[in-house]
Amino acid sequence: MPPCEPRTSWKRSLRSTALPHTTHHTHKTSSPPLHSKHFTHTRTMTIEVGSTIPSGTFAFVDNVDDDPSICGKPQQLKTDEWKGKKIVLFGVPGAFTPTCSEAHLPGYLEGFEKLQSKGVDAVYCIASNDVFVVSAWQRALKAGNKLTCISDATLTWLEAAGLVQDLSHVGFGKRSKRFAAIINDLKVEYIGIEEGGGVTVSGAEAVLAKL
Repeated sequence: MPPCEPRTSWKRSLRSTALPHTTHHTHKTSSPPLHSKHFTHTRTMTIEVGSTIPSGTFAFVDNVDDDPSICGKPQQLKTDEWKGKKIVLFGVPGAFTPTCSEAHLPGYLEGFEKLQSKGVDAVYCIASNDVFVVSAWQRALKAGNKLTCISDATLTWLEAAGLVQDLSHVGFGKRSKRFAAIINDLKVEYIGIEEGGGVTVSGAEAVLAKL
């Protein structure tokens, strides 16, 4: 089963100094198993509680039909539109992947009314898949009347926010980290980034506990 719940495995930058008479041994290694402990993350400044989110523009489709085979017209969503609003934004490594489809996004559908009762104006799910893929995924999970799946296909905003991981070794390329954030008037009130497998600090229940 392809991974969807990458654990953090930070690459540390080490300054190496050549030593005389050092023998280097070459070892045969097998391909890394498809396990989250082998996922690596891009090191950059990550948004934190109290910080203002980076400005950005996302793509989405305003779905009028639940049929995943019917493509709507892409539209733009700017972070400026979140000014004065309380937003829940959660990120997933990939649409249609197991944990994202079976646990992460469905948790927000189940908890939507509770989120609304806590004053949340809108819920968004962000991924680096293209806009048509995230739109089809949203319709496949019948999520359109509760949340909006948005695309940051160039990773521009996710990179600026420090929320990108590199899954190239398993053929995924760079993807969003699994995270959740409460954004109030463009400022971060909560940020939960998964450090291991599964959905914990980025799940709907964790977000509800912080509202």
